[in-house]
Amino acid sequence: MVRDAPTFADINYILQEWLDDAVLCAHNVRFDYGFLKNEFSRLGINFQKKVLCTVKLSRKLYSHCSGHSLDAIIQRFNIVCEKRHRAMDDALVMMSFITQAIKDFGLSAVQEAAKAFLKQQSIPIHLDPLHIQNIPDTCGVYLFYGESALLYIGKSIKLRSRIMSHFQSDHASSKEMRIAQEVRHIEYRVTAGEFGALILESRLIKELMPIYNHKLRKNRKSCGWFIANNPQQKPLVRLIYQKDINWSSFGYVYGIFNTQSKAINFLRTLAEEHGLCHKALGLEKGSGACFSHQLKKCRGVCVDKESTEQHYLRFVTAISSQRITKWPFDGKIELRPGDCVFTLKQLSLLKALNAVALSRKLTPAHGS
Repeated sequence: MVRDAPTFADINYILQEWLDDAVLCAHNVRFDYGFLKNEFSRLGINFQKKVLCTVKLSRKLYSHCSGHSLDAIIQRFNIVCEKRHRAMDDALVMMSFITQAIKDFGLSAVQEAAKAFLKQQSIPIHLDPLHIQNIPDTCGVYLFYGESALLYIGKSIKLRSRIMSHFQSDHASSKEMRIAQEVRHIEYRVTAGEFGALILESRLIKELMPIYNHKLRKNRKSCGWFIANNPQQKPLVRLIYQKDINWSSFGYVYGIFNTQSKAINFLRTLAEEHGLCHKALGLEKGSGACFSHQLKKCRGVCVDKESTEQHYLRFVTAISSQRITKWPFDGKIELRPGDCVFTLKQLSLLKALNAVALSRKLTPAHGS
């Protein structure tokens, strides 16, 4: 049948004319599109077209039906196909399906469904749509490369969907638009869960310093408040950093803050809300009454109007919600995101675990 047929090189210009401003439509279009791209590539032509898959169109419009193969559609609508698996006959089946869909749902509904798929496929011209389609829609981290530099690193619980969202025609920000214009290559790394993706994203951003990631590029030194177990001690709290924290003694550590200023602002706010003494907390130095007592906001532990025990008890009660749970294990643990169900009581432990992982540059291993 093909012995005397022309080669692809002989007819490629005809195909290019036919497909000039057209949408390439087929049942499981990735299969057809892949062959066309490869044949054009042999001729040194970068073939890029918008594609519409009638399998996806069938699933969207006829979601209540169980099968969406061409054979299932033929049976569903009693379509006559004389020569199945022949190009023209299969194309006529597809056309009959679209005609039937317009009868069932109306032209505008079918058009809107098609437009929704096309909008999802607004892929930059320098990228291969097939490569993106082969990216799994699971948890992981993705890396956008330009011609000579790493542009952006992101994470998602649905990699392919998140990557495609960067290339929507209605960009949410100028940064998204610049990324879409400059990206030339995409890499990805699959993780077992969102927690693993979060840690890997943070580590890679700090190591590789991509151009458009700003928030996570700094190696922040997390800190927390260590509370004395003696009400007489002055000051009652001191700021400790990751390198100084004994992770097995979390029962006395309160709050994890990204910066020292955030930690101090938190303590000042707590003092204002609960009438605590700035001098007892180490926020002021000197002798005599603290400035807050002069403003009648401190209850007077600094001038012996309140006992140190009462002040200590009010302070510990006020800050109790920020207490970091003591590490309950003798050593390391392995997290398996698919198996873990975390309760509200464990959230503070997860905060601490995240801080430990980021500070020690841990990499999730064995799917954890």
